[in-house]
Amino acid sequence: MTDTEVSRHAQINNRALDGAEADFGDARAEALSLRGKVAVVSRTDLALIEIGGKDRRAWLQRLVSADLKNLVAGQGTPAALLTAKGRVIAHFGTLISDTHISLVVDRFNADTLVAALERLAVFDEVEISANPMAFLGVYGPELAGLQPFAD
Repeated sequence: MTDTEVSRHAQINNRALDGAEADFGDARAEALSLRGKVAVVSRTDLALIEIGGKDRRAWLQRLVSADLKNLVAGQGTPAALLTAKGRVIAHFGTLISDTHISLVVDRFNADTLVAALERLAVFDEVEISANPMAFLGVYGPELAGLQPFAD
């Protein structure tokens, strides 16, 4: 990746972040680290929506494109919320826990997804909330060699 390519990539990403972190330091060094070793990346492009309540799994199962029935705590799957005509409202990742279901969605689609889910939560006992959690991604060819965090 040339200096010009790295600079252009950073300009495009900073514009897309729309007010999020705009200065990540030395873009060339970060790009080289990502290609050669491991890099930690701020994922300000993602948002977290949590669904709680006793009917959460059955309710969400009826609405999304994925099969959530057989997932256990700690498991997840990609899913989409569709209109009645099959148009995609939002695509997201799911993660099941004992108390709620987390949806990881593009930050720019989070409000649309929350509004759509709230319109559909008429007779079921579900609680839908946005969580301001920040995401970090860890990427690179040497990722498999990293040791998990110890307590």
